[in-house]
Amino acid sequence: MLRSYILPGVLAGIFCAFLFISSMSVVGSITSMFIPFPLMLTGLSTAGFAGFWISSLTAGLAIAGSMGPNASFAFALMFAAPTLAMLALLKRRKQPSDNQSLGDTSGWYSTSTIIVICTIAALVFIAMLFVSAMGADGGVRSLFKESILLLLEGEEGIEQILADNNSPVSAEEFISLASAIAPAIISVGMLLMLIANAWLAQWLLSRLGRSVRPPLRIASVQLPEIFSIALLLLIGASVMGGDIALLSWSMVAVVLTPFFFVGLGLAHLVSEQSRQHPFFLVVFYIALAVFPGFPILVAIMGLTDQWFDLRRKIKPGPVGPSD
Repeated sequence: MLRSYILPGVLAGIFCAFLFISSMSVVGSITSMFIPFPLMLTGLSTAGFAGFWISSLTAGLAIAGSMGPNASFAFALMFAAPTLAMLALLKRRKQPSDNQSLGDTSGWYSTSTIIVICTIAALVFIAMLFVSAMGADGGVRSLFKESILLLLEGEEGIEQILADNNSPVSAEEFISLASAIAPAIISVGMLLMLIANAWLAQWLLSRLGRSVRPPLRIASVQLPEIFSIALLLLIGASVMGGDIALLSWSMVAVVLTPFFFVGLGLAHLVSEQSRQHPFFLVVFYIALAVFPGFPILVAIMGLTDQWFDLRRKIKPGPVGPSD
């Protein structure tokens, strides 16, 4: 049986390596978001963790051969390890049962629970990031400034990038802004990347009949009330200034992310009641991709639903697979 996993795993690994290598090109901002997808696809399929390890090792070796061992280590740390943790969560049963069917979701962690756990992990990660950087001269922001300068080849490299894009912003202003938002971008980006790729892989595998767990149903996502309270407390803490304010605003961005998924769930719920529901979702996701401020609006919509229970005002539609 292992042989039937080797070829798909190797192909998935090669595709994963291609995505990672191409993330260094001009289309990198797009391809980098889908680097975990081949790993998720093999790990969530009937191949299980064997498929994940085959694809991960293949990708790691291909990246090492093309870009060197440091790039391969970066791939393992930034993509393979978080994907493995996500797979362990997705494939774990609350109530193990050999007789449980695919349609029975009672023994699996729900979509909401998975998002909550991933968000808590992101908050722990960002807190550890700040704690580890506290000893640096100039505080956390100074450390990120040094990292940005190293990544973009110093101020001259940044000035060249800004000049190529006809930006009126100076290199100093860019570095100051980038160092302030870098912690939030790293944490939120990782959170969105893992959840989105897991959902996409699970959806595709369910359609192909190769899934080992029920689909992740976005329309059912709701959060504990503690998330709303935490959001208000973090906004309040941001007035303290210094590294505490930077940490608070970074955590605000992370805590807002699950509300984005609540907003997505609300949009899917509204879509289920619409006669033209496929068209509604197509327009919705195009707007999400085209308009930079639209994701924030979706998060606000999710926050409003959390506070005022907008779902209750929506007429229940056909019963679909639930968490």
